[in-house]
Amino acid sequence: MKKNSSGSLTPALLILCFVATLWPATAKAQVHADLVWEQLKAVYEVAAESGYSTQNYIVGTLNQGQSDTWTLTLYGGHAYLILGACDGACGDMDIRLSDENGTEIDSDLSKDDVPAVEGFVETSARFTIQVEMYECSAEPCYFGLGIFAQ
Repeated sequence: MKKNSSGSLTPALLILCFVATLWPATAKAQVHADLVWEQLKAVYEVAAESGYSTQNYIVGTLNQGQSDTWTLTLYGGHAYLILGACDGACGDMDIRLSDENGTEIDSDLSKDDVPAVEGFVETSARFTIQVEMYECSAEPCYFGLGIFAQ
């Protein structure tokens, strides 16, 4: 390694060394994110064959035992389908869909990593989607949700 006249590493070389240590993690993360995105594209094709159109995609990461929620408006007169996808390290991921009063509309609590929930919305309102990561062998696990309306 190149050192300056005082015997310490130059700032440019320090930055290069730091970036090099990040590259494997960044590349690995991209592979996991790409896997989830490929699964979401496949999920879209299945949903489209059933007359659904894309409303939104959510992609994120969770460690084992963690959960996250999103609140969004779903519009009356439409059936909704929410399909999950996960990277190869997921063993079990669950989804719950609840209305603005906290009443559960549907949930997929099966021991798998491809959850699906659905429901018909009579009147427009705010709904909550909760994702729970029950098994993740290589943290964090990358996951995605496809939200489709018919």
